[in-house]
Amino acid sequence: MRKIVLLTLIVTGLSMMSQVTKKRVGGTYYDLQTNNSIQRRIVLDDNGNIVMTYTGSGVNDGGAGAFNDRGTGYAMYNGTTWMNSSNSAIDTFFVQKLEGSSVNYRSGWPNPIIANGKEIVLSHKAGGSTDGFMYSRRNAVGTGTFSVTDTLVLNSKATWLRAANSGDSIFVIFSYGASGTTPTNSLNGTPSGIDYIVSYNGGLTWSKRDS
Repeated sequence: MRKIVLLTLIVTGLSMMSQVTKKRVGGTYYDLQTNNSIQRRIVLDDNGNIVMTYTGSGVNDGGAGAFNDRGTGYAMYNGTTWMNSSNSAIDTFFVQKLEGSSVNYRSGWPNPIIANGKEIVLSHKAGGSTDGFMYSRRNAVGTGTFSVTDTLVLNSKATWLRAANSGDSIFVIFSYGASGTTPTNSLNGTPSGIDYIVSYNGGLTWSKRDS
């Protein structure tokens, strides 16, 4: 795979006479952004802050498909300036993942959430027997350092989550896993079914998991 995907955010005015403004906010060699159905990637808060995420890699692996640096690409607009997850000027290509260089396993398919002023990103974690979910959070949009944890690990059956919220209530559905094209894991008698977890306190604690 030698493609380079350039991420462009298009902001359209309400008036039909408004000019469409385009801003390049990132890029990636990793171009599988959906896994068949794309989740929400852009959120907007009441103050006009825009948060955008995507699955990113800065490594052209020559088609091998490993993308060992794969992680969450991130861009945030505060009404004046585009910034990356380290609160620096945005780069037009993927140079770092939100999870940080110390996170040595792959992540991706991020779900951004703004919950009562807190900024949260839930993403898929691929780490062999510890597959599950990553939970990244900071207490104010566009400010501070993300706290990253993989304590939302279910097991190798959990994958490709989709998340939505209402305030501090966060709702997550996810696939219960398969091996290739043949389902090998069953949830309540359904091979490769959909599981569900919820948090009512901004992700600090979660409901009991069936897995």
